[in-house]
Order: sequence, then structure tokens, then C-alpha cells
Amino acid sequence: MAGIGSEDLANVRSQWFGSVYEIADIDYQRRTWLSPPNSSPHWSYIEFCCSYPDADQLQFARDCGHLSSKEFELLSALGEAILSHKAKDDYDNRAILEDPSWLAVVAKAEVTRQQLLAVTADAIEQSYLTGKMGAACVPSEHTCSLRSRSGDPSLRRVQEYSP
Repeated sequence: MAGIGSEDLANVRSQWFGSVYEIADIDYQRRTWLSPPNSSPHWSYIEFCCSYPDADQLQFARDCGHLSSKEFELLSALGEAILSHKAKDDYDNRAILEDPSWLAVVAKAEVTRQQLLAVTADAIEQSYLTGKMGAACVPSEHTCSLRSRSGDPSLRRVQEYSP
């Protein structure tokens, strides 16, 4: 995150918090995965999961002082839960929405969302956590081609993702 300006940093953090909201809201998932608001590939299990920050990005942000230890702990634990979930078919959104193991991830995301709301004073970040801003309001047209988990943890993937 070196070389990232404060406005870019705020955008990255907000996007990450918006991803927490997307994972935490099962009704939102049902609405957008089963009846997408547009043709964007974002409206799927795969895209919601790949939009979530990876461990290297979170660690880099923490090391640079851009995440508090509590934020890092919460986001990392949720990231581990997301990565641990194994769908029988990554493209069967309906089945995933009924999968008890996915519902456990959603429940963990809701606890994480509530805990982040309790420690986040920034009104814009709070609006992403509540679904009042971000992809929940403005459908995006990005693709998951940026999912690569290797290479420089510079947040390039997250910066290019613009809900």
C-alpha cells in the first residue's frame, strides 16, 4: 500500500467493508445471484468470494498501519472461513445459498460486520458495511480475472475492483 494516497486507501478499505456486507447478507445474495440486476459477472458466489481481500493484502495493509489489529483479526478470520468453504459446484448459486456450510460463513460474516461497525468511526466505511454504498447500490462491471493470489501484495486487484 506504499504509494497509495489517502483517498485511494479509503476506497480500498470501503471496498473491503462492502465485501463483508455482501458475504453477510443472505437475502442480498438471493436477490443478486438468482436474479442479477445486470449482466455483470459480479452477481455470483465466485465473484463475491474473489472480491474479498486475500491474506497477503490484509497483512500488507496491517504491516503498513492501514488496518488496526482488530480490523485485521476480523477480516482475516472471515477470509479464512470464505477460503475454507468448498461448494460442490461453484456455479450453482441456488445450491450454495441452501448449503449449511455456506450459511455458517454468512453467519460469521454477519458477526464480523457487526464487530467492524462497532470499531469503525468513518461514516463512509460504515455505509459500506450496511449496504448503503458500494456494489449493493451500484452494480459493477468488473471481472474476476484479477483473482490471482500470487505476486505483489500491492492491492492492485482491489484497486482495480470498483463497485
